[in-house]
Amino acid sequence: MARTLDISEEESIQQNLNEWCYEVGTHYEEFSRKAAAKFIKYIGKKPVVDLGSGDGAGAKVFISNGNPTTAVDINPEKLSKIEATKVNTDFLSFLTKPVDNIFCHHALEHFVNYQEVLDRIGKHLKKGCYAYIAVPKGDDPHSVHHVAFESCGELIPPNTELIEYGESDDSAWPEFYVVVRK
Repeated sequence: MARTLDISEEESIQQNLNEWCYEVGTHYEEFSRKAAAKFIKYIGKKPVVDLGSGDGAGAKVFISNGNPTTAVDINPEKLSKIEATKVNTDFLSFLTKPVDNIFCHHALEHFVNYQEVLDRIGKHLKKGCYAYIAVPKGDDPHSVHHVAFESCGELIPPNTELIEYGESDDSAWPEFYVVVRK
């Protein structure tokens, strides 16, 4: 069962924006690029939405592959570094209409209401399209806006078919991931 930590919302927002969104993410771009390259084998050159794109490491892979790419992130400073269609908002505000393929690499864990995000992915992912979702493995909740997942099964949106799943024990970047299709 996914776990959360109970600290004040204000502390959580500051920690996520100051530490995780601005600093930590930049050290792990290589892992996002590898995941995006892996996802391309499912989506080819079709449109993709990079939910929680951060510095855009994944978005840049899609763009260089010729995929029409929409980068969605709550941090406008990070979005400014990406040459894609940019949407400065949170996932729930964005996921209100049908979307093509979704790439969500190490971003879902920042939503305590992650199940609502998964529900919206399951509802708004277009038929025949794919979603790639990855979160840290073996993580501990460190803010009210952070969820620690314990299995790949917690990442599957409703109304989707599980295509691939796995976990990495790479000490630099352990993770759970799933690829689903609607």
